[in-house]
Parts: sequence; C-alpha cells; structure tokens
Amino acid sequence: MESHDEERLMYRNINYGNMNIQGIDTLYNTRNTNTALDRMSEVAAFFFTVPGPKMLWEFGERGYDYSINWPSMTSETRTDKKPPKWDYMHNPNRLLLYKKYAALINLKKNFPLFRTSNYEMSVGNYDKRIRLFDDGSVGSNMSAVVLGNFDVVQQPVWPEFSHIGKWYDYFLGDSLDIQTGQIAGNNFTLQYAPGEYHIYTDVKLPLPDLDTTTQGIYKVPQQDYFNLWVYPNPFYSEQTFYYTLSLSGVVCIKIFDILGSEIKTIVNNEQPAGTHTLIWDGTNNSGKKIKSGSYYYTIHSGNYTKTQKIIYIGN
Repeated sequence: MESHDEERLMYRNINYGNMNIQGIDTLYNTRNTNTALDRMSEVAAFFFTVPGPKMLWEFGERGYDYSINWPSMTSETRTDKKPPKWDYMHNPNRLLLYKKYAALINLKKNFPLFRTSNYEMSVGNYDKRIRLFDDGSVGSNMSAVVLGNFDVVQQPVWPEFSHIGKWYDYFLGDSLDIQTGQIAGNNFTLQYAPGEYHIYTDVKLPLPDLDTTTQGIYKVPQQDYFNLWVYPNPFYSEQTFYYTLSLSGVVCIKIFDILGSEIKTIVNNEQPAGTHTLIWDGTNNSGKKIKSGSYYYTIHSGNYTKTQKIIYIGN
C-alpha cells in the first residue's frame, strides 16, 4: 500500500483528494483530515484481506501526513529523517485507524480464509468488491465479502453474496439475513455513502477492539505532564529521545555506564511546554565514541524520574 519511495497516501489525501462540491457547499471532502483517515481505513480493508506480503511505511497505520520529500519538499530531502509522530496516539481518530489496521492484520493471522488463493476482485469502478471463498485448501469453513464505495457521492454496490443466510459485519457485529433473491446473479445492490465500507463473513467473528479512550499505547508510567519514548534500543549510530511536556520545566537526561559513572549529559535545562526531540550520537562528554555495551539513561523532570537500560552496538 505504501513503500519507501512513494508519496504517503495520507499526504496525497489531504493535499490532492477529491471533493463533492455543490454550489457553495462542500458535501464531502477527502482533504479533511478526519475524512482522509476514514478513507485510509477503507483502503486498508481492501489491502489486508487478500493474500500476499504487505508493506507499510513509518506511521502509515496512524495516517502519517508528512510528505516523503519533507522538509524541503524536493527530492533532495527524500531520504532525510522524518518526524516520529508518537503523539498521533493521543488523537482518537488516528488511534481508531491504528486499531482498525491491527484488527485487519489479525484477520489474516487468525483466520485461514484471508490467506486463501480462491478469491475474486471487482475493483475497476468506484464501487469495489472482494469475495473470498472456502475451497478447503486452507482449512477454513468461512466465506467473506469486502465492499466499499470509493466515490465522493452515494453509490450502489453489488455484494454478490455466495449463499443465503446470515452475513456478519466484522467491525460492527450487525448482520444481514440474505434471501434467495439477494445472492449472486440477482442484481441485488446496497446503497453506500461516500467512503462507506464493510467486511461481511458468514461466520460470526469476535468484535475487534476499537476503543479509542485508552490513549498512548506506548506510554510508560509517568507523571501526567511528561510523556517519553526512547528508540531504537539497541541502537547502532543514534538514539532518539522524544518527549512531550504539557508544562514548562527543567529536563535532565544523562547516560551512565554499568558502574554508575556519568558518560554523557544529553540535556539539563529549562524547556517550554510542547514536543521535543533530542538525538544522542553515542559520544561521551568529551566527544569520543563510547564502546559497545550496556548503559543506562536517567531522566528527571519535576517529580518524574525514570532509569532504563540501553544497549549500544556501534563499535
């Protein structure tokens, strides 16, 4: 869906996405951030439910909206480091997208049907459909239909359900009771709003966790005003300290060896509220590269204190 050398889909949405404009009214706008996030989940529903390896790129599952050419917006900075947007997890709409990606990946991992080679796709128009069938080759006793309207206006979609009976909506838990006249070959349609999509299975599956009230999945226990992420660990050339302060305050980050001797002071000063990123290049206070091995960082800010082991593998 995204690769390392193509523009980010979310960036394309909010800068070049289609709109439904009637007179002076914009009725549907994929350039709106929340609408664009919804469209990303629709695309993901069609991306993850068919076999084959999948590629995501840096925070795509959270709707990463920085251009691949950031910050200069030219190809000269295409391979430059991009901001790690951990704060996206505090946005309920982005967290919902993240959880929908996780739910779709779990379908592939936990239900053999979504690894079958027995499927058909009808994706040439704005109304799109994928049908997956149980042929016994993957040990599944289930069939599925993925439906979506990719237009900016209401569209009819042709579900082509393969048999009568109950079909269950994976994300909502609702069901459709399909009758003889509504199965494949009977020209039966459903009216979908712009961006609407559904995944139907003929076996009722557990509802996925789409709760967006638990924010900051990657947060460590901390004082309310201080959020911290340190990555990668182990690290080879550089380690990033990414943190947010809701109030201004003194922040002190130091590196120690396993004997408790101070190796490096990363920062020790008053900092304003907001998001901060600090990069440690594996040097000591004298500017020399440290040896490979285990170290510890300590962080103090107000009443918040944390000590954590890190591993340097640079030399």
